[in-house]
Amino acid sequence: MSLTHSLTSILSIVKMVVMANNLDQYGVIDEKLQEIIDLAKSEGVPLFFEFTKRSLGKAIGKSIKIAVIGIQNADGAHQPFKKLNTIAGRM
Repeated sequence: MSLTHSLTSILSIVKMVVMANNLDQYGVIDEKLQEIIDLAKSEGVPLFFEFTKRSLGKAIGKSIKIAVIGIQNADGAHQPFKKLNTIAGRM
């Protein structure tokens, strides 16, 4: 299974992608990350760049840096999720 096929399968069940805003420290976005960005846009999956890698990790209760999170289910956070989707629709 190719990376593109795997990402397409994943993005078909993901409702939103949150990507760290400090991924591109050297001016070159990694090929895989660019592929996620491109596929999210083509599939209409909202994409946000609102956290640093460290704060994204902390947001999900981890002590490590996290580059990308796919939100599959917004149960328990429906209102904030709905608000983010509204914001994404304006972009």
